[in-house]
Amino acid sequence: MIEATFAAWAVQAGDGQVTATVAYRDPFTNTSTTITGFGAESDFQEGQLVVRESTTPPESAATVFADAFHTFFPSDSDHSNRVIRFPQISTVRVPGDAPVDPRDFFPPLFMLELAEQSDPYNVAVQALTSDKRVLRGTAQASSGADLADRIIIEIPEADRDGLLLTDGRRYLPRTIAGQPDYLVLRKLRGYMNIRLKGVAGGGKTTLPEVAFGEDLITVQGHGDLSVSSLIGHYQPQPDGTFLWCDGPLLRAMKCGKVLLIDEINRAPSETIAILLSVADARTQLVIDDRPDLPTVHAAPGFSLVITYNEEGRGIRPLDNAIKRRFPFEVTVETDYDVAESAGIDSRLIKVGWNLLTQHDESIATGGRPIWRPQMADLIAAQKLLDAGLGAEFAAATLVAACPDPDVSTLVATAVSTSFAIPNVRPLQLGGAA
Repeated sequence: MIEATFAAWAVQAGDGQVTATVAYRDPFTNTSTTITGFGAESDFQEGQLVVRESTTPPESAATVFADAFHTFFPSDSDHSNRVIRFPQISTVRVPGDAPVDPRDFFPPLFMLELAEQSDPYNVAVQALTSDKRVLRGTAQASSGADLADRIIIEIPEADRDGLLLTDGRRYLPRTIAGQPDYLVLRKLRGYMNIRLKGVAGGGKTTLPEVAFGEDLITVQGHGDLSVSSLIGHYQPQPDGTFLWCDGPLLRAMKCGKVLLIDEINRAPSETIAILLSVADARTQLVIDDRPDLPTVHAAPGFSLVITYNEEGRGIRPLDNAIKRRFPFEVTVETDYDVAESAGIDSRLIKVGWNLLTQHDESIATGGRPIWRPQMADLIAAQKLLDAGLGAEFAAATLVAACPDPDVSTLVATAVSTSFAIPNVRPLQLGGAA
């Protein structure tokens, strides 16, 4: 274990909600990050806040940290009654052989009695000062890869117009750190488990479909997903006997396939826990219901991909033990430039950029996420335009796609502005005033 330094503050945001901003430098990756957490006060005490994070240069992270504080606490105002923790700097013990989990910073922020800092900017600068110690498993401390060390791979020419899925959809590839997204996932198959996070409709499920094709087995996470649904169970036969049938996890392990568990944090905790021994270096599974069978070891090519969404009401944070076993994380959201090149109407694209900008500004100042349309939402609205039903239908459908009533007025305003249609609201038959 080693120490990671961080700067943080927290504020009571109203309605029992807490907002906290933390700036820190990860001693393993040597990258600077600003994170914002929000949730109920009980969640805050337990370190279970919903977290939004962004990796930035030290100067930018410090600036974001300071700007967020001054937004809540202007120098000429007294909001001390809302403060849970004034700007402060401290350390937390973290593993030295893996990236830091941002949620590790919240419990000490709440529980420790720490010294108040008068200048949040300077606090953030201190917290983000590069740690030059050489860590186990690394040749030397680094502040980032040199340009010559960055591997750039162009999207193959044959794939630039899109890759065709089995259901007829066409996926326009994007890049992750200079490499085609679907090729990155293929390179990691059997080498490192993958987690894709993001709001619904952004393409979290489509990307693995493109990368692995027929080698992909997909399971939908939901509240009734049981351990037997993943591993297998006995099926009754017409003659009164029972026949064992392998579940998707067991099939993937035996056949060397890729298993995708979509929206995993909607599944029960006991079901998710079955992945612990499968997702670590052992890649093995003991089937409690089949004591007659030996331990199952994964065949070559087996890999795990999970997707999850950290935004929205009632969303349960992903367990840290699972996160550690899925170290490769990518946030998947709609790229509005790609959407425009795919033929989405410019008015829909304008709505997307407008709301995304407001979302980023809200997060940077310690606010809550703001809904922004994803590719699935844009395609649904575009289909109404293509069907000749007119702009009002498309605009109303986009407004109806927003699941968060707290920002529905903001979304409607953005749609009305882009389409030049006053008072856009979801379609309704009868009962309207």
